[in-house]
Amino acid sequence: MKLRYTVLILVPFSLSAQQIQADANFSIPSEVFEAKIIDQAHHVLYYDYATVKNTQRPTIKKHSTVVLEIGNQYSKFTDQSTRLFDSLTEKFSHQSHIQTKEINLLLKQKAAIGFSPQLFKNLNQNRYFVQANVYSYRYSYENALPHWNWQMQKEKKHLINYPVRKATTTYGGRQWTAWYTEEIPINNGPYVFGGLPGLILELYDDQRYFHFIIKSVQSRSIPIYQRNEKEIQPITREEFRKAEQHYYEQPQWYHQTKIYSSPGVEQPQKNTSLPYNPIELE
Repeated sequence: MKLRYTVLILVPFSLSAQQIQADANFSIPSEVFEAKIIDQAHHVLYYDYATVKNTQRPTIKKHSTVVLEIGNQYSKFTDQSTRLFDSLTEKFSHQSHIQTKEINLLLKQKAAIGFSPQLFKNLNQNRYFVQANVYSYRYSYENALPHWNWQMQKEKKHLINYPVRKATTTYGGRQWTAWYTEEIPINNGPYVFGGLPGLILELYDDQRYFHFIIKSVQSRSIPIYQRNEKEIQPITREEFRKAEQHYYEQPQWYHQTKIYSSPGVEQPQKNTSLPYNPIELE
């Protein structure tokens, strides 16, 4: 009977959530954390975010909390677990090495992230920039905010005691529905969305693959920061989309996992792609 031997070429803990738990006792060098404050938020909104990762299994959804921080010059949209991950990374960056306990704390937050990009809107220049990872590679790209063509609808309802109105539009190859409140007359919302006479409190596509719904609205001041390590590579939106799609089509190229049928005899691997359901189809 042939035995199978698996050898993993490990990547730095902070760049992959493939391992949810590190069981062995070991240490690794701490990651460098660099960030700069670009604005001060005056409104902080928390949304429940539900997404379908695999369209072949549409009833299985991953939930997380996402945060919209709105300042006078910039807004930031990110996952709450990303904020917690950054907080831990900054804390541990003051140590030369981190141990298994700290590694597991980071892996736990990494695995909980449902919305992986961090999106910043430049409110004065009508542009946005994104920071996002493709496995261990860190990228940023910039683009103009969309020109919205909202269709106002007659339906109304209430969300967390705010009266909201319905509007629909098309973006990124999907049909979208937004519920916005004129009681908070701020032109903003989840992800790249905005362009309405009030803050968007609920947003979803027609297949409900992506659904954001408000949990709380807070008027408080917190700093809006962006990561600015030199490892973050600026590219175009098109280049990022190609890199992201390549990862989902050929994940083994990134994981660098080798499987041996016997000592010294490497077993060929099948190309097993991952479900790919980007929020923007085009």
